Amino acid sequence: MIWVAVYPGSTSADTAHKVSQDILGLLKRNGVEDVEVEWHEAVTWKATGPPLLPVVGSNDPTAHFRRHLTAALGIPIATVEREAEDAQGTVGFFFHENRDKKGNPSTKVFGVSNHHVLLTKAEKKYELMSTSAPRKYIQAGGLRRFQRGLDEIKVAISHHIILAELYTREIIELEKEMSQDEEAGEEAEQLRKTRQRLDEQTRAIPVLEEFYKNVVVQWSDIAFCNIGYIHYSPPISIDVRGEQYTEDWGTFELNEAKFKDQFRGNVVDLGPF
Repeated sequence: MIWVAVYPGSTSADTAHKVSQDILGLLKRNGVEDVEVEWHEAVTWKATGPPLLPVVGSNDPTAHFRRHLTAALGIPIATVEREAEDAQGTVGFFFHENRDKKGNPSTKVFGVSNHHVLLTKAEKKYELMSTSAPRKYIQAGGLRRFQRGLDEIKVAISHHIILAELYTREIIELEKEMSQDEEAGEEAEQLRKTRQRLDEQTRAIPVLEEFYKNVVVQWSDIAFCNIGYIHYSPPISIDVRGEQYTEDWGTFELNEAKFKDQFRGNVVDLGPF
């Protein structure tokens, strides 16, 4: 079966029939028979997956475990091409382009990391020359970091379950002591605090279980972790201009669909100079 998808309204039945005959003739000349060609209308779109997660307060049970999938500074990154090498790094800072090379207003936002993170040390200057050129994609964390994130959630759930069981036993013992002592003021306060701790553990467990499930469903396809592509990176230089420092940096353009909803930036207003 040869299944051909075309943009709605772009192809007539006569054109589809003619092209189908050409396809069947080509296949037959190469010894491929018993084939059917079917056509349908379809619209394509980029499979970018969900946007990056929002940053939440420290009281949220998922705060620590979502960091590698948020739009915050310091998120771990890895290039698709160097995934097999397990080469990883972090985002240093973001900047807004303001105007492109031709002086036109631009809404593009870029991330900055190290050359040795984006490319190998041996590679020379890299520059994306055109929008049609092959792109070197950047992922949020890479496979190893993603799996570590899942493992961290599972460990946290187990930890909360153990503490919940411990606090439950403590509450039973405290309640027994209070029933035997009418003046159990300290025990009453301890019981209140232990019940509060138990409540924190029992509330966190279903939240983390649901979060784990959502991460697996929405982010297991590593292609959905692509957050941009390398834009420019000069070669690593040592003792630049005799000032005894190493130049090791590169930029990558952010995927707007992944960042726009949650991105807050890192702008500091320095005031007039």
